[in-house]
Amino acid sequence: LSGLKILFGAKFDEYIASSRDTITEWIYSLQVKSKIGNCGGFRGSHSLGGKFSSDSSTEQMNEFDVSHISCTHIAILCLLLLKNDFKKFDRKSTLESIKSMQLSDGSF
Repeated sequence: LSGLKILFGAKFDEYIASSRDTITEWIYSLQVKSKIGNCGGFRGSHSLGGKFSSDSSTEQMNEFDVSHISCTHIAILCLLLLKNDFKKFDRKSTLESIKSMQLSDGSF
């Protein structure tokens, strides 16, 4: 998406208009929500058994189905490019997940 934004410039919104909702739903289908609070964020794919669903309340499918900090970063950036309102974004779970990864010296 960022490459398309650079290529199309001011016409990006016009170019992406017909696909905006579909792309947004797909990104949210990669969101991992956790009942315990420390596994939130976005997964990279549905390869571990999850399936595409426009339901944004997808929970972990198994112990290996976790979010990844890089995937979470890219998902948030893509949602920003798509001018999403972030109403479906689970901020609390994502922040808890990132906080649980941080070491005492502030690094990851």
